[in-house]
Amino acid sequence: MRQKQILKQTFLKELGLNSVKKEWRQAFIVLETAFLDEKVKQFWQELATGLATLDANFILVDSPNIPEEIRRTNLFPKTKKTGSTIYEAADLVLFLSSNEAILSLIEIAQEKKAVPVSFDFLTPEFPLQNYDPVEEKGNAFLYKNFNPFTIFAALVRALENYKFPYDWETNILRRGEE
Repeated sequence: MRQKQILKQTFLKELGLNSVKKEWRQAFIVLETAFLDEKVKQFWQELATGLATLDANFILVDSPNIPEEIRRTNLFPKTKKTGSTIYEAADLVLFLSSNEAILSLIEIAQEKKAVPVSFDFLTPEFPLQNYDPVEEKGNAFLYKNFNPFTIFAALVRALENYKFPYDWETNILRRGEE
């Protein structure tokens, strides 16, 4: 876990974010735009405005297929780094896709101990289980409907659980290894 904190601080410093939010326990969240769902364009501004109110450091992955209205958003810094390079430093990755092709990136995120916030594909072979803090089971925070409210709610649940380091490390991150 210490290695992730070092990578996170280094990456945030490269982006110039350290001077803005110095608390080391603040979540670093990657907004993954690979295989971006078309619906996101319709509600992006509403979602982005809500995300900007959260007490976290966000970075938007500036992929080639990202729509111009999302690229123009100045609420979050952008990076061209992708996959394992950025996931190593991330605490959470918000996947904005209902395309099953995203599963390969979800696997990489889990390998790098970045907890996925993802659409629930509701298939038996889907590798993620929605985290339940009462049962202390699950390895991700899932949303069932593709709209800004369910996405925001899943991310808020993740951030609330992130505040408890012991639970985060022993219950959520460990589940990604099973």
